[in-house]
Amino acid sequence: MSQTDFYLSDPSPTSMSDSNCPYCQSDRQLATHAGPMGYYVECGECLARGPLGETDQSALDAWNAAHGRQHLLQSLLDASPDVILVKDDQCRFLMANEALARLYNATPADMIGKRDADFNDNEEQTRFFDENVQAVLARGEAEIVEESATDAVSGEVRYYRSLKKPIVLQPGSRKALLVIAHDITDLKLRLLDIAERERRYDYAMNAAGEGIWDWQIEQGVVRHNDTWGEILGYEDMSKHPMEFFSNLIHPDDAPAMEQRITEALQVSDTYESEHRLRCADGSYIWALDRGRVVERGADGQPLRMVGSFSDVTARREAEDSLRVVSRELEKTNARLEQLVSERTAELEALNLKLERMVRQDTLTGLANRFAAEDELATYFANLRDENQTFALMLVDIDHFKRVNDTYGHQVGDKALCHIAHEMSQVVNGGGFIARFGGEEFLILYPSTAPAESLSWAQNLVDSVAATRVPGPEEIHLTISIGLLFLDNGELAKREAIRRVDEYLYQAKADGRNCVRTQPE
Repeated sequence: MSQTDFYLSDPSPTSMSDSNCPYCQSDRQLATHAGPMGYYVECGECLARGPLGETDQSALDAWNAAHGRQHLLQSLLDASPDVILVKDDQCRFLMANEALARLYNATPADMIGKRDADFNDNEEQTRFFDENVQAVLARGEAEIVEESATDAVSGEVRYYRSLKKPIVLQPGSRKALLVIAHDITDLKLRLLDIAERERRYDYAMNAAGEGIWDWQIEQGVVRHNDTWGEILGYEDMSKHPMEFFSNLIHPDDAPAMEQRITEALQVSDTYESEHRLRCADGSYIWALDRGRVVERGADGQPLRMVGSFSDVTARREAEDSLRVVSRELEKTNARLEQLVSERTAELEALNLKLERMVRQDTLTGLANRFAAEDELATYFANLRDENQTFALMLVDIDHFKRVNDTYGHQVGDKALCHIAHEMSQVVNGGGFIARFGGEEFLILYPSTAPAESLSWAQNLVDSVAATRVPGPEEIHLTISIGLLFLDNGELAKREAIRRVDEYLYQAKADGRNCVRTQPE
């Protein structure tokens, strides 16, 4: 009896799911089927099957649960305006949100497994990204980095303030790098624009005398041009006592500013300070004040100092805004980091559970036919490429239908599990065993000689025959085995299965409770 016969009574789908397969990510439709034991969902691409449900909807709900949680995490990331991604230690994307995908003119799914260089032609940027990933992972500590990336569509360079933190996706795995990047392009451009304007202002002041002040130190008098008064809102004031200027300085900034003045007068000759000055209307501006001692007396005492100042309030406000944004970003990053960590761990656990469900027989706990097909492919590849010989066996429980007919399916299931357990104890890591369908099992046994394989199979027959299924009435069951020893890669997998099936039928025809193999 094949697995399909056991699992399905009607292979036609009774309902459909539009979700992608969480196991192989295929976008082919998932079909919900009805079988004698209940309903289950099957992927049309990889043939992965979900758990049985009492109704088609309950089977579909169980299948979609893991897929829905994966979509929830991706939806939360996509809703963030910040770029969020996770890279492995080879700089490949493990996760990407919509903000990053828009920057690179891609989709989050398209980016998985690829690097920045697959989307960004700027070699300097991509080299920095790769080197920085390795550096942060090597140091093992979270870092905040300012970096830039080129928009794949517009060609515009965007600037980011990025939190980069090493994380472990699951215990025992290598470290990955979580990146949460906040776009600071507007603030960056404002700062660049302000810096450019300040350079132009410096040129204008040097050329036209704008914002110039002249301090006659011995007289305690400061002279300045009209622009000085215009910036602060004072009219008709080209000369004033030094005390007047001192009273304009914000009390919090006065000590540091006075210290720099003292150093210039006594040691360095040059002076520069950023401090707040009170305007005529009572408000404060930030001033970048610069000067130089240009005259000293015979005794070395300073007599005259000249300089200029400019209004840098816009730059300071931009810097303050950036600090506020950075603090908020740190809080947001902490929340997002916790959410990503929790959801990633949950998703990993669900994926592992789903993989076990897809590849494990729910009744016996053995590998199922889906897993057996993969293992067969591996054994045949090793035979072809590395000459690793093995024995292929099909095992059938003798007269198992009588058990179901006599004692019912509940006892039959118990008997099936008992025989499966006994056989797995004999295999015990020395090979591979799977439930291939109904009461039929497949065994792959690494072996170097036909005689060794035959002896091992006969021992398995004897071991099962010596056991009894416990219960109110002990049940004695035996098995029949068809065995094919494979020592070269000339035989195709399908033909090998056909032949070993013939040997199984020969064992049944010869009275069961025996092994039959190819003639010598």
